[in-house]
Amino acid sequence: MNSSENNNDVYYIIDITDCSQTGNCVTAAPGIISIDSNGDPYFINGTICGEYRVLYNPPASDENALLEAIANCPCGCISVETKLSRKR
Repeated sequence: MNSSENNNDVYYIIDITDCSQTGNCVTAAPGIISIDSNGDPYFINGTICGEYRVLYNPPASDENALLEAIANCPCGCISVETKLSRKR
């Protein structure tokens, strides 16, 4: 999903509030998601906003692994959202 091709901004989000810390996300997306010293997952190239870990417009080559991480999260803590870019 390339944002420059479809004019969408893509956000992958991990909400650690209900995370069971199984590590399934890291197994599905190694090199993209890692575990911090508290056992919580985070995006290696993302940002941390309180209880949320956010990855904005990752490379298209990471999409399959990220979708696999979403599918393998037993708590449903990982999601993807798109926001259409507004043209002015």
